[in-house]
Amino acid sequence: PAALLLAVGHTAATAAPAYGSVAFTNVVKTTETLFASVCLAVVSKKVFSPAVYVTLVPVVVGVALATVNELDFSWFTLGACGVSMNAFALYSIAAKDLLGALPFRQLGARNMYAVLCFMSFVLLLPVSLALEGPGILRWWREQGPDASGAGVVQASASLAPLVLTTGLFNYLSNELAFCVLDMCSPLTYAVANTLKRVIVIVGSVLIFKTRVTPVGVFGATLAVAGAFLYSLSLDIVDARRRQGKAKGA
Repeated sequence: PAALLLAVGHTAATAAPAYGSVAFTNVVKTTETLFASVCLAVVSKKVFSPAVYVTLVPVVVGVALATVNELDFSWFTLGACGVSMNAFALYSIAAKDLLGALPFRQLGARNMYAVLCFMSFVLLLPVSLALEGPGILRWWREQGPDASGAGVVQASASLAPLVLTTGLFNYLSNELAFCVLDMCSPLTYAVANTLKRVIVIVGSVLIFKTRVTPVGVFGATLAVAGAFLYSLSLDIVDARRRQGKAKGA
């Protein structure tokens, strides 16, 4: 199940920006923390105190404010983000359970993620061939005499480095995320993923010289403050729980 959820999550997340802006995609994905908390409550029966859930509100609202000026609505993007967030929320729970199981625990987080990626690749390969195969064959026939010559070589020379570079950085990014998941709860992982979107926004502002508005700055600040309050509330809850166990003993 974890490999299937990983495949569905990545496919939907990659398709989401196709018909909408990156900003709108990130706005929708800020609700990933809410999906994670709901899935934890339903699947794992793990419920936090109301104070913990309240701290998720400024995280979601903050990132939404940081990108609201670039909002470009798309029903396809909205639906793809919803599928992706549900899949990743369930995947984080399933992967966390796998990492806690003795046979898989011995593999370690990095090796476990590599195995899950390979299984996801096997699951997606026939789907990819079914969807993209006819288009590739049609393109090959259109090359005519150049089907095995300069046309294909030129196309491959420009496409192959992009595919390899994108794949490498995407894998390294997600392997690091999987290692972080091994060290924290799925909900904490979701909050960290939300803050990553703020970093992406700030990075794009610095690199592409995007105009910064007061609302955007306030939104980013609000998101960071919400994450701090979330961590603080979890620490308080855990401390009280430990004190309760100590008194009971």
